Amino acid sequence: MICLLDQRIIWQMTYEHISRVEAIKKIEESDKERKRFVRSLFNHNHCKAYHYDLVIRTNPDVTVEEAANDIIYIAKRRLKI
Repeated sequence: MICLLDQRIIWQMTYEHISRVEAIKKIEESDKERKRFVRSLFNHNHCKAYHYDLVIRTNPDVTVEEAANDIIYIAKRRLKI
């Protein structure tokens, strides 16, 4: 999933009840960790969409929960379960 930084900050502040500064710090730390993790396992840039079978852009109209439900639906359909 991908999302604009401003929306990520809003969601982080809302879900964790933290300040904007704290939300930005948590997002930056999470992004650095994700980048290191993907680089160490797959040796590629995690920001390149062509590395993935599915990319969902979340926003106020497509929440993380809705995106997760879409992923589950697509996986079940692909696996025929």
